[in-house]
Amino acid sequence: MLIGCLISVAYDRKCTRAPGLLLLIQVLSSTQPFLRHPQTKLISLMLLLQFGLRTNDEAILERVIPTVTSSLDDPLPQIRAMALRCLSALLQMVEKISPLESNYFPQFIFPLLNTVSKDQEVCRRVVIYSFLFVLGTFTAPTNKYRS
Repeated sequence: MLIGCLISVAYDRKCTRAPGLLLLIQVLSSTQPFLRHPQTKLISLMLLLQFGLRTNDEAILERVIPTVTSSLDDPLPQIRAMALRCLSALLQMVEKISPLESNYFPQFIFPLLNTVSKDQEVCRRVVIYSFLFVLGTFTAPTNKYRS
């Protein structure tokens, strides 16, 4: 059920952007390291995805994605897989990267992908391949990230 909700949320860009979400994102980001129960961690990731849907690209890149990537080190493979799915969906939501954030992929995403690719869990490897497919869309000739 969680995955179906995640997939349906990832492609719904018609939602209006809500003011004040940066405060909620910051509260959720600051409490994320202290969550102990797996279900709470999954709900937190889904909330971050929902908030990312309704905020601007800068907030997604600077606040939401770093919080989601912190869950990639979780001991449970389900949490790591959901974090990677959220990361993939959030990167698909980003419509434009500013020139100040032009080094975001080489300095942050690609090194992260290098460490994630060494995971031995089967469910996570499947998610990694789908994540690579999303990254492949960034390098297409009709790249939406070129300025």
